[in-house]
Amino acid sequence: MRRRSAGRVIGSWTRSPRAGLVAGVLVSSVLFTAAHGSTDPYINVWYFVLWTGLAIITWRTGGLEIAIMLHAVLNPFTFILATSRLDLGSATQDRSAGVGSPYQLVPAFTVIVITAIVWWCTRRTGPALTAGRSQTGS
Repeated sequence: MRRRSAGRVIGSWTRSPRAGLVAGVLVSSVLFTAAHGSTDPYINVWYFVLWTGLAIITWRTGGLEIAIMLHAVLNPFTFILATSRLDLGSATQDRSAGVGSPYQLVPAFTVIVITAIVWWCTRRTGPALTAGRSQTGS
């Protein structure tokens, strides 16, 4: 049995593919942000932008590879920025209101730029489509 992501399930509730894409990306981004349990607006913007960008990149490329690499590069980058102003333990565990700062908008802006680049690079081909099964004969 094939597992479906929450975004795809939400998207399937709409009549239009475009509305399904928007609903799936937005609802899954809100859920991702809420799951991290932060009450700080800067941290929430970072989580929301990260997930939205990763969802769009995955949709445009048809694979998780770029999204995984981007996440793997941005997490340490965000930690380095966080440790420049407070200790690492606080940076990774305290997500209460007032902990975040505008520095969190730097990686968020980076995700927006990278997402725009991926979109621009796939402008001629559009989103990757699932290929049909090959009919090879013996």
